[in-house]
Amino acid sequence: MKTAHYYASRSQKFLVVGVDGRQTEERYEVGSKSEARKLAKELSAKPWNF
Repeated sequence: MKTAHYYASRSQKFLVVGVDGRQTEERYEVGSKSEARKLAKELSAKPWNF
C-alpha cells in the first residue's frame, strides 16, 4: 500500500511517500497540510499521519 507522511518544522514542510511500511526517496516540498492532502490524492497515496 502506498502511503504519504507529512513532516513540518519551522523552516520546512514536506511530504514523503512510503510503500508497504517503508519510506522511499520521494520527497515533495509543500506549503500546508491541505496542499499535502491534494498531492497525496494525486499520487494515489493514503494520508498516513495527517
